[in-house]
Parts: sequence; C-alpha cells; structure tokens
Amino acid sequence: MLYEPLNLKIAVRRSKRIKRITMRFTPPDKLSLSCPIGVSNNLIEEFVFRNENWLIDKKSRIESKVNVGVGVKIPFKGKLFSICRGDQLLKTCKIDDEKLFVVNDGKEVGLQVRNFLIREIKETATPLALRFSKILGENFKSLKFKDTKSRWGSCTSDKALMLSWRLIMAPEDVLEYVVAHEVAHLRHMDHGVKFWETVKILCQDYKRLRKWVRSEGVTLFNYNFGGT
Repeated sequence: MLYEPLNLKIAVRRSKRIKRITMRFTPPDKLSLSCPIGVSNNLIEEFVFRNENWLIDKKSRIESKVNVGVGVKIPFKGKLFSICRGDQLLKTCKIDDEKLFVVNDGKEVGLQVRNFLIREIKETATPLALRFSKILGENFKSLKFKDTKSRWGSCTSDKALMLSWRLIMAPEDVLEYVVAHEVAHLRHMDHGVKFWETVKILCQDYKRLRKWVRSEGVTLFNYNFGGT
C-alpha cells in the first residue's frame, strides 16, 4: 500500500505472533510495518499518520546526501574526520590527527574512501566475529561486506554472515553489537527470548546500542561515495 502524503510505500506483514504495530523506515521511500492479524489498512494509515513527524525526520535526513570529497567530514568509528589530500609519497589512505588523507594520484576521492572503509571494517569486524563465535562454540562459513539498503547484517541457515560496510562509520560499540547480533543467529535463527539472552552474553549493553542503530543508523546512508 502507499501512504500518499509522504509518497511512502508500505510493506505490511501480519502475523499471529505479533502483538503490536511496529514500523521501520528503509531508505529512500519504503516503510516496513508489522502488525497483528486483523489490523485493517485504515488502522495502519491512522498509525502512520500519528507517527508522521518521525517519518518526516527520517526521510529528510536521508535526502540530505553528502557527496564524499576533499574538505568533507565523514564519520569513522563514531568520530568525524576531514578528508584531505596527502603528499606525493602517500600510497594508501590513512587516518592522522582527525584527518583522513587520500592518495594524490587523480583517483576519485569517494571511491578511495569507500575502499578504505571496507578494508577497515574487514580488519575490525572479522576478529570480533571470530571471538564471539568462539565464545558460543559456533562456527561461521563466511563473512562478507556489502552496501546494503535495508539491513545492517544477516546470517543464513548455512552460517554465512554478512555486514554492511557502512557500520565502520558508526561508534565502535555499535559495530560490536551488530556483529554480536549476527553471530547470535548462528545459534538461534529467530528473535525469541533465547536469542536476546545469547546477544547479551556477547554484548551486555545491547539494548542501548540497538536504539542507536534504529534512531541514528539511517544517517550512515547520507554519504555518497560514487560508483556504489
């Protein structure tokens, strides 16, 4: 269905297991809504209308895209770094004194920064996933990094993990939470009580960090790296 005032597509999921209406905004114009069986489309529209200000805020933050380039500030592990050109001796991007230096060789800056972020999340998240899976006595088949639009990570039934590389821009403890979340799925594929108990074993403060992902995570999509 379509919420015409904001031109938002609503994907509705009804289930006997769902006790209340919840929704999640997926950039750029999709709303995922879950509700109990028996909730009518009219009630759904009323619920969306009551939360319209929240949706407007989410939508406006996504629409303020930033083209990544020299002079732009970009988050890295939760802190802002200004992008600068390095000297002729610099062979790869590096962080130094709140600055992210890119190679001065004519290559597109956005793609340089994107590749740097992907390299960094591989080096940061892979040891985390290994450590968390060892704590649980589980093993994963693979760990891949993608530029996702609707989810921060996933775990398949054959134990293949995936994470959004944009998570390296979030605070470090947020990345730890998402890794813990996906590793916990190696043991429990659903989001039941035992799943969240497992997440807590790996990440004590998961409730606060989960709120950050839901409220602030959308801002990580604001950065356009070109060619993605």
